[in-house]
Amino acid sequence: MGFLIHGKYNYVYLTFYILSKKYRYSTKIKVNRSEWDLSIQRPKVRRGAAGEENRKITHELNEYQRAFDTLKEKYKESLTKEIVKEKFNIHFHLAQTVKKLTYSDYFEIYIEQKKNSRSVQKDSWQKYTSVFPRVEKLSLFVLFGAEG
Repeated sequence: MGFLIHGKYNYVYLTFYILSKKYRYSTKIKVNRSEWDLSIQRPKVRRGAAGEENRKITHELNEYQRAFDTLKEKYKESLTKEIVKEKFNIHFHLAQTVKKLTYSDYFEIYIEQKKNSRSVQKDSWQKYTSVFPRVEKLSLFVLFGAEG
């Protein structure tokens, strides 16, 4: 297991072996090639702001290594690249979930904006707050044809 910089955008890839087959996983971390130490497969140690950024990257890469070692211990022979990818995406929050907003979400956002706005009086946003449950009840009636 190790790290390498790959591609024209200098992304750091984790390389690992499962059953003697080599795989790569993109960490989505970018490192300037001049800041990369090939012998330790980590960013170079520097002083100042550049050094601080390199230490953060090194810490994150070490976290990838610890997570991979934990997966190897847990799954042993049944470890696959799909398991690695799935667990890493969850652990490192790389899996993006897109939530579709409904009208009620927008209504709640609108009420919050009214509350935070200094140009609107308190009774104005309170009226919206009191109307909101009625609108939801009406939508259930329209959808299901019965009161909820």
